[in-house]
Amino acid sequence: RHNQLVDSNAFHIFQRDADELSDWVKDKYKTATDESYRDLTNLLPKLQKHQAFEAELKANKEILGQVNEVGEDMVQNGHYKAPAIRSTLDKLNAQWRDLVDKSAEKGKKLREAAQQELFNKALEDADAKLKEMEKSVASDDLGKDLRSVKDLKKHQMLEKEMEKNADNLKDIVDQGNKMAKEGHFDSEGILRKVKDFDSRFNALKDPMARRRQDLEDSKRLHQYVFDADNELQWIKEHMPAATS
Repeated sequence: RHNQLVDSNAFHIFQRDADELSDWVKDKYKTATDESYRDLTNLLPKLQKHQAFEAELKANKEILGQVNEVGEDMVQNGHYKAPAIRSTLDKLNAQWRDLVDKSAEKGKKLREAAQQELFNKALEDADAKLKEMEKSVASDDLGKDLRSVKDLKKHQMLEKEMEKNADNLKDIVDQGNKMAKEGHFDSEGILRKVKDFDSRFNALKDPMARRRQDLEDSKRLHQYVFDADNELQWIKEHMPAATS
């Protein structure tokens, strides 16, 4: 009778500890499965918070170990509630493994989000330059005289910058493709941005060359008109002396 009471008390203590840990796991599961990583703002605090969460998980692993040790000992010693103890342990350990997996997955996605934030910043900077090039190409202003053909120098600088930054722009595209290939959670969005950017950049090459040629032709024409006007002016000024 005494042994039965001791066993019964031990079982209730074990079950209480297992239930408390199970409730903690269920509560933390909500944190481990939220999708806060999809919002790319305040990523550093989110990463720090997740690191604290992982530390808390590590600390509670010791409690799990203690519950497992007590439960296994009771089963090995032939406790009359052995089937119920085994069921509790199996369920608790399955919950724990799921929580650990979800925590690791969230940590991975938070790091992917931080990587994506850097990628987006690089893409935004490159996109600003791309828009400047697109605006230059779209312009039909070739200047009305020699002084007003001022876009040629600016266009030449843009072309040089485009050539100089070609490797950097290619790196951005390659980085986006690599992130998607590695299974980034926003692979679809990244690939869409990369494809659009790469397409726009490649589409600029021929129009940029044509625009430069048009500006050079315009400059030559206005230079010719300017020189011709000077010649005519000189002739006009010297004609009286030549005919006197």
